[in-house]
Amino acid sequence: MTEWPALSRVLQQRRRDRERAAEQLAGTSTRERVLAAVRAAGAEGLTMGQVLNAVDGSDGRRAVEATVRELWATNVLVRRPDGTYVTREQAA
Repeated sequence: MTEWPALSRVLQQRRRDRERAAEQLAGTSTRERVLAAVRAAGAEGLTMGQVLNAVDGSDGRRAVEATVRELWATNVLVRRPDGTYVTREQAA
């Protein structure tokens, strides 16, 4: 049972890291914010829904989805079989 508190701390730290990255990128392009969110998630990756939550802003849902699809189509992001997106570097 001692594993659960440790896991909780790790997940909380990752969330804080994603929030910090989002704050630093306020006022930047959707593309930059999507990439920062996916990089902050690390090897774990993010689903489309998680990317939408992480890139919260005035761009709107469709703009974020289109950006993720563009990054995927241009091989900047990799979509794994479990549906999560990671950067090409993280997938290697």
